[in-house]
Amino acid sequence: MENQLTLWDWGITAPSDHSPAPRTLALPDADIQLYESVWAATESDRWLAQLLHEIPWRQETAHLFQQAIPVPRLTAWYGDAGKSYTYSGIDLHPEPWTPTLL
Repeated sequence: MENQLTLWDWGITAPSDHSPAPRTLALPDADIQLYESVWAATESDRWLAQLLHEIPWRQETAHLFQQAIPVPRLTAWYGDAGKSYTYSGIDLHPEPWTPTLL
């Protein structure tokens, strides 16, 4: 994950003293509100370092067309108890929320 981009690699400016209003992204069949510059770069880096340290990231293997294909990203599934999720032969059962994620 050394080559992972951060929010700051995309030209998003540092936050002001007040949180800006969200920008609505016009995507089909979606309702997405983008909050830009929620945290300063140093705080974002601190959150990222903490999550990289405490979350047991893993690479799943999807099963498509009778082939096992490594998913091209690391994942971690957290959520409320009983909120399992399945796709492409991958069964995900949520880990309990951590204090950081909460």
